[in-house]
Amino acid sequence: MAFPENILNIQSADSLTEVLREHQVPTDAWGENDTKTLTDLYGELTRGETALFVTAGGLQKYITTIKVNVFYRDESGLYRLVEAAQNNLVTGTWRHRGLNNSLSEKRHAAHGETPLAAASRALREEIGVEQPLALGQTAEIIHPAKTERNYSPIPTVNETQYFQASLRANDYDPRGYIEEQPDKRTFFHWGQYHNEAIVEIPLG
Repeated sequence: MAFPENILNIQSADSLTEVLREHQVPTDAWGENDTKTLTDLYGELTRGETALFVTAGGLQKYITTIKVNVFYRDESGLYRLVEAAQNNLVTGTWRHRGLNNSLSEKRHAAHGETPLAAASRALREEIGVEQPLALGQTAEIIHPAKTERNYSPIPTVNETQYFQASLRANDYDPRGYIEEQPDKRTFFHWGQYHNEAIVEIPLG
């Protein structure tokens, strides 16, 4: 499935509210229990990260997610970067992550951003790497529409593109990395990797 061409043209927060009302989407619980808000959804739409479109079954949301596994190899072995934890600076809460992929970003697909450009942006914004030793796409999966925790009950179709990156020695920090954002702080740590099925990783 390609990125929908019949996306709704949301020009303002008021027009978004009207669309949700027209399709009988309740938003009273949005923002509770650390879920995203109506303002968050409008921000995603204006950045091109999310699109709303109408099917025979009603309103749906389409996102394209970029997942990047980041590796570094030296004489001592192969290491993979892991998003270890997030600290919400607004609420003070912590979320311990340990995800299957090092980095995750929503692609600005509605604004024409390519998957490779989005993967490069993830490396630059999250861990400050401008030019990796190698970066390539490894897979693409389109997940059927399902209701998720955020923006329930709108079903979401998620097109996920997977990348693998190798770092140069001058970009490798054995202490890990911290991504600073206005509302949260994300911590990345290195862990030794032993999966023999991994695509060949060059020495940094």
